[in-house]
Amino acid sequence: MISRPDRICCLLVMALALLLNGAASAGEETLVPVSFKEASSPRPEAPAPPKKPPEYLQETFIHVDAKGYYKNISAASRSMTNKKRYGSNLQRYRIEPTIDIGDNIQIYIACDNQVIAGDFVSNPDFDMVKQEDQKNLDWWDAEWTLVYSNRVYYTTEFYRAYLKYYDDKFQVIAGKQNIDWGRCRFYSPMDLFNPNSPLDIERDERVGVDAINATASITDFIDLDMVYVPYGALKKSSFAAKMLCRAGNYDIFLMTGQFKKDNVIGACIDGYLGGAGVRGEYTYTWQKTGGKFFRIVLGADYAFKNKLRMGGEYFFNGMAHDVNRDEFYASYQYSKEALTLEKNLVGATVGYDITPLIKWDNAILYDMGGRSLFINPELKYNMLPNLDITLGAQVFWGTGESEFVTYTNRYYLEVKYFF
Repeated sequence: MISRPDRICCLLVMALALLLNGAASAGEETLVPVSFKEASSPRPEAPAPPKKPPEYLQETFIHVDAKGYYKNISAASRSMTNKKRYGSNLQRYRIEPTIDIGDNIQIYIACDNQVIAGDFVSNPDFDMVKQEDQKNLDWWDAEWTLVYSNRVYYTTEFYRAYLKYYDDKFQVIAGKQNIDWGRCRFYSPMDLFNPNSPLDIERDERVGVDAINATASITDFIDLDMVYVPYGALKKSSFAAKMLCRAGNYDIFLMTGQFKKDNVIGACIDGYLGGAGVRGEYTYTWQKTGGKFFRIVLGADYAFKNKLRMGGEYFFNGMAHDVNRDEFYASYQYSKEALTLEKNLVGATVGYDITPLIKWDNAILYDMGGRSLFINPELKYNMLPNLDITLGAQVFWGTGESEFVTYTNRYYLEVKYFF
């Protein structure tokens, strides 16, 4: 028999249970003890999906990619100094990682390991190769010589290394980079930061420029590019600005700047006239030494339906009248500033696609004043989707003190494997 106090306790428990059941049916889960919920709810068949990270973490992501190539160039020639025969073999391994951070930041690095072997290393002509290093040309020397003997020259370097920020209207690149404001094929007066030479076997390889390069899109038709290149003391640094205007089929450039104390203004036009590509460049320079001169290039090219390609350019170099010939051949940096020894040169390109995988290209330069000639035929074979083989020659002819009289013929075989 249940006593009176026990009956009162039972009634209180039943009332509390009814109260809790009513609250649960009303959706007030906060009134239900956790232990009761776990006991009365079925267990899920699979674990719950992970919670999404905070929004700022969702917008930040890193993507890493890498590519590169291996190149082998075997060449034979004679010394320009003592006319002795020499052979050389260049091997370069380049790895190019790219790191994208979010949608607006990119880090790009190109690291080279390069070996030049053969008796060319002990030839007097090799001095020009040694001058083409970052110690002589750049603010940041990121090139190191590991081995230098009579037959081996082994270096490693950061060929490119920069940080880039970009969006729809603005881009800034800081670091070792390539800056090419020129549009012409042989000599380019507006290519003032790291110019190459049409006589180079590797015309696509340039010493990097340590610079801050900012580009802003002012309108849909106008871009403004500003560059600062430090070089030792501030007075030796370069400052330049370029404006790009798009008008129909033409790009029009206006440029001004100070390049190592030389003041330069310039203009360029590049576009299409009918089915032909046309281009022109003009610069006027006030030298730190007091000299003044102008340069101009006019060119055009056309691709025929029968797979034949032809082009031509005329170059006038107003600095050529004051060029020191001995320094031109002895100094890499001076030769890049002077460009040529003669004032008037014409160039021509002829190419033909023999098959979709085999192409023939030929570059010709003629010195109109000294009457000397440079011919560079190349046969290119795309053996595999990532393997190119090029067989080429550089033939020079001239007399007296003409543009190409000092150079010697070169023959080369290039193998390039991409990965």
